[in-house]
Amino acid sequence: MDTLGAVQGVVMIPSDVDFSLVASVDSVFFDDIRLEKFKGKIRLKEGVLIMENTGFNLVSADVQMTENMLPPIHSRRILIIP
Repeated sequence: MDTLGAVQGVVMIPSDVDFSLVASVDSVFFDDIRLEKFKGKIRLKEGVLIMENTGFNLVSADVQMTENMLPPIHSRRILIIP
C-alpha cells in the first residue's frame, strides 16, 4: 500500500546506483502527455540519467534522442546528437 499519496518534485538519483533497462512500451503517460511506442535504453550511473537511442511517438511525430541528464547541482546539461 502506498502511504505517501501524491508526491511531486525532483527525484535525486543516488550516485552509487548503476542500473540499465531496455524497454519497449505501447503507451507512457507523463502528466497530460501521452507518449506512444516508447522504446530505448535507460541507464542510471553515478547520479546521471542516460537515455540511449530512445524513441517515441508524440502527436503523430516520431522523436529519437540520446541525452544525459545531470543532477541539478551541475550548471549544465549535455545533449548528444548522434
